[in-house]
Amino acid sequence: MPGAGTVAVDAREDVAVLPTERLEAEITELAGQLAAGECRWLLLVAEFDRREAWRQWGCRSVVHWLGWQCGLDARSARERVRVARALLELSAVREAFAAGALSYSKVRAITRIATPETEFGLVETARHATAAHIERIAAAYRRVFDPARQEAANRAHEQRGVDWCDGDDGFAARVRATHDDGAALRGALQELAERSLRDRPLEPGETVAQRRAHVLVEVVVRAAQGEAAADGSPTSPADRHLVVVNVDASVLATGQGAVCELDGGPGLAAETARRIACDAEIVGLVRDADLGIVGIGRASRRPPRWLRRRLHARDRGCRFPGCAQRRVVSAHHVEHWTQGGATDLENLVELCRFHHRLVHEGGWRMTFDGVEAVRFESPDGFVAEDHADGGIGGGSAEPLAAANARRGVEVTAETIISRWCGERLDLDLAITALTPRVPRHRPART
Repeated sequence: MPGAGTVAVDAREDVAVLPTERLEAEITELAGQLAAGECRWLLLVAEFDRREAWRQWGCRSVVHWLGWQCGLDARSARERVRVARALLELSAVREAFAAGALSYSKVRAITRIATPETEFGLVETARHATAAHIERIAAAYRRVFDPARQEAANRAHEQRGVDWCDGDDGFAARVRATHDDGAALRGALQELAERSLRDRPLEPGETVAQRRAHVLVEVVVRAAQGEAAADGSPTSPADRHLVVVNVDASVLATGQGAVCELDGGPGLAAETARRIACDAEIVGLVRDADLGIVGIGRASRRPPRWLRRRLHARDRGCRFPGCAQRRVVSAHHVEHWTQGGATDLENLVELCRFHHRLVHEGGWRMTFDGVEAVRFESPDGFVAEDHADGGIGGGSAEPLAAANARRGVEVTAETIISRWCGERLDLDLAITALTPRVPRHRPART
């Protein structure tokens, strides 16, 4: 018997027998239906945001709520919220989008530059162009006419930073910087890579990009550690860095076990953990069923470092449902220490700064069974829990085509298709056509 969310009929077989003409028509028609549905969804998000209904869930913002309840990553959620708010002000864009005539990709680009005075020309341009054309036109328009270019430069300065993540295929980093800082970084990295190539040519199979990566790591590590110790001997990563490894005792002993990973990072091979141990200080968090130390009772309010590491290994970040904060977290006493609570693992839960304040000053009540289940309840009785556990009641969502038809939206296989005929994009002409017309005032005759 099919479970919830499964399809009893093999959809692949149904698709496989469609004639090519019908296949193409259904693809374009569904693209139009999806565009109309996306517009409706964004307008619902905009209204949800306007009411600040996300506050009752204990969320920081509508972006946080969308990540939790709709499965969007933070970047996608922020962009959709921006588009949703823009649609409230841009009636022409909203109407074309709601009719399924413009895709979300086109609307996303248009809303970066459109105003109520310019949106009609942009909508007509989008009908006769591809999404790639509109992205190019929007980027060029912002460079030439956007009055907020200085504000954009200031935002670039405020948003500068470095983010990184660990994946199965390695470590990846992303740098955001102003254009001038980016040019300086790029020039310096190229110069250092060329200098390295002069000293040591590329090895067989090595690429220039790989050499740049090697140079970048070398420069950053040397800057952090110093070229040499005070006595002239080379420094080691152990001199400056602490590496925390969560590992089963059996992994280090025999190479077999369930857990072997960097704290807050990816899994490690047993030999990788042993290699790191050769030249770095390793704080091993051993998961062992016979390990009986779980806290320090009433001896101190503040958890020692070893207990904080055990707590983080269990919770892996803020325990509030939907919160993705993992780095900046506090150890919260479920039963406060001043009221007799112990500083033990079963009485501690990790919370981010926002939700820690929500539990204390915000009046939210939290219960914890000491093992896994955490429950949060607002002062007015609202319970925040994962959607899988019934956090949201039944909605009124209809099948997409039926919902669009009920609102008077008629989508055909041609609705969303661009009217572009294959001609080359004349970017200068497009920008000139979109240039705001400034009325000229002739001087009065004397």
